[in-house]
Amino acid sequence: MANIFIKGKRKLEARLNIPENPKGGIVISHSFRNNMDEPICSEAENSFYKKGFATLTVNLTGHGKSDGKLRDFCYRTASEDVSLAIRTLKEKIEGKIGFYGISISTAAVVLSETSPDSQFLISPSPIHHPSGFYERYKIEIESEEGKRSLKNNRFVKIISKSGRGDFELGKELIKESRSFRKNYYIKKLIVTNIPTAVIQGGEDNLSNCQEFIQLYKKLKELGQPKIFVYIPDADHN
Repeated sequence: MANIFIKGKRKLEARLNIPENPKGGIVISHSFRNNMDEPICSEAENSFYKKGFATLTVNLTGHGKSDGKLRDFCYRTASEDVSLAIRTLKEKIEGKIGFYGISISTAAVVLSETSPDSQFLISPSPIHHPSGFYERYKIEIESEEGKRSLKNNRFVKIISKSGRGDFELGKELIKESRSFRKNYYIKKLIVTNIPTAVIQGGEDNLSNCQEFIQLYKKLKELGQPKIFVYIPDADHN
C-alpha cells in the first residue's frame, strides 16, 4: 500500500495497492464531503485487493489533501478527476480496469472522458436527480445572503444539518445542478455498453428507489449488460 499523489489539471491524493500478478484494477471514488477513508471505500479497497485486484483509491478535488477547496468541487472537476485516476491505473498495470463509485462519483464516471471496462454505481442519486444539490440547499441558495455571496464570492455557505460542520457550495456545482435535465445521465448510461452494477439502498432518502427499478427493467429490455442490486435496509452510504 502506498499513499501517492497523481497529477493532471490538479494534484490528487490517492492510495495505490498492487498485488503480485494482479487480475486487473479498480478505481475507487467517494461521495460528496467524504473521502477515500470512509468505510464504503476502504472496506471495498481491502476486499478487492485480497481477491487479487490492484486498487487506486482517490480523493476528489477539495477533499482530503487533494488540490482545491470544497467550493471548487463540481460535476466537471469530479469527472476530470475520475478520468485521471482511470488513466493512471491503466498506466500502472495490464488488464481491465473497473470503477467503484458512490453517489456523485457515479455521475462523474458517466461523464468521464476515460471510461472503465466495468463499473459499480452505488447510491447513484445524482444520476437520477442531478438537481439534487440545488433542491437540497435551495433555501440557502435563494436567500438574499446566498445570492449576494454567489455574486461576490462564487459560493454559498451551507449550515450543515447533519452535525458534520458547515461548508461552502460552489457556484459551478449549483449551476450544473440547476441545468442538467433529469434524464441526462440516464441516456448516457443507456447508450454505453460498459457492464454496470447499480447498487441502491431502500432507506436512501436522497433517491427514488422505484425509478431505479424502472431503469433496470428498461436496460434489461434493451439487452444492456447491467445489473440492479436492491438492498432494502441500506441508506445512502
